[in-house]
Amino acid sequence: MSSELPREATEYLEKFSKWFIRWIRSFGELLENTGSFEKVTGKPMEEFTRELFNPELLARFVKEASPEIVGEFFAIMFEFMSLGSLDLGKMSPDEKIAKGRKLRELADRMEKLLAKIEKANEQSKEVMKT
Repeated sequence: MSSELPREATEYLEKFSKWFIRWIRSFGELLENTGSFEKVTGKPMEEFTRELFNPELLARFVKEASPEIVGEFFAIMFEFMSLGSLDLGKMSPDEKIAKGRKLRELADRMEKLLAKIEKANEQSKEVMKT
């Protein structure tokens, strides 16, 4: 009796295992990031999300931030909201792929926006020192 698997079974397991490892890693990152965020803020992610769209906070942001930063922030938020449902059970494989790519693109744009905000804050502090 040989302990080797048939070639088809081996190929299937290799493909499935690579995909499954990536999925587990991504899901683990999601859980870890969510837990870390909630630990730092002391709030569940859902509560923070509601606060992010608090009209008073948004009004203050619009008043104090540059038009460029405000415009990019709202463009990112509108594109995020335009993705619609992110319910994995209700999306086709193609929808999951497209929305996953769009989310990564939005994350990249948000990182660039955050860098602009940090730079603007630094410049503001420098002006206040003088």
